Amino acid sequence: CRDCGKSFSSSTALIRHWHLHTREKPYGCGLCGKSFARWSAFSLHLHTHPGKE
Repeated sequence: CRDCGKSFSSSTALIRHWHLHTREKPYGCGLCGKSFARWSAFSLHLHTHPGKE
């Protein structure tokens, strides 16, 4: 990581980590507008909208 010097075994892990520095939240809920930095948090959030797609 250019910002903090941490090393990662994959580019995916580096990108996921980098979102913490940029505060980017690329995963947005189309139902309520809430945004998330990690796919896993977004995926869990979707369960708060039962019956919606």
